[in-house]
Amino acid sequence: MALFKQATTFLGFSIPPHKKLTAAVKSVLSCRTAYFPAEFQKPITDQDVLKELEDSSEFENLKFQPFLPAPISLNSSVFYDEFKERFTRYVMKGGQKKLARELLEKTFYEIKKIQLKKYYEAETDSERNEIECNPLVILKNAIENCTPMLTVKKVSRGGSVYQVPVPVQEKKAEYLSIKWMLEAARDKGSRVHLPIKLSKELIDAHNGEGRVIKKKQDLHKLCEANRAYAHFRWS
Repeated sequence: MALFKQATTFLGFSIPPHKKLTAAVKSVLSCRTAYFPAEFQKPITDQDVLKELEDSSEFENLKFQPFLPAPISLNSSVFYDEFKERFTRYVMKGGQKKLARELLEKTFYEIKKIQLKKYYEAETDSERNEIECNPLVILKNAIENCTPMLTVKKVSRGGSVYQVPVPVQEKKAEYLSIKWMLEAARDKGSRVHLPIKLSKELIDAHNGEGRVIKKKQDLHKLCEANRAYAHFRWS
């Protein structure tokens, strides 16, 4: 706002400082604009929640309440899955969401091929029942199996740095799990395409095996080894 605090020259004319104009510009720039009033509620997009509301008395009151518009990423397709959409955003690089979706679909195709081959090679019905052929279920189970419960945080005490075990928040734990999975699939020096590598890593993690599972176990072992410093978290 220095432009209005001292005299300036504009098109050959001298403009004197103006305190009221300075205050007005500050108030305009500092305010936060909102497209919708505060009474607008967030939209309810979950179909299960909507079905529960239809049978309750609250549904009649919500009919006349103003709601914010739904995000453009949401849709009512039976094939839409929130976790799958979230995983796609992690795969995406440089805003190329279409490419990320294609890579994930190819990954699902590779998973389906591998699992169906195991299914048809199984000799008994009990073995076939243990083989999961749904790629989306495998994706969710794999990420859940790789999700850490603890991590380490560097804390400085008395000139020394200690690795203190701390619990991981749910969103951060999911982020670490997906990050490790994609790092393993994008391993440098490998000429294997991402869908093929990612499909194998997901199947291994679904079965409780693989590099990502080992990385989670190594992190938990590190937390176990440093449990003596756990009290530094509160001090």
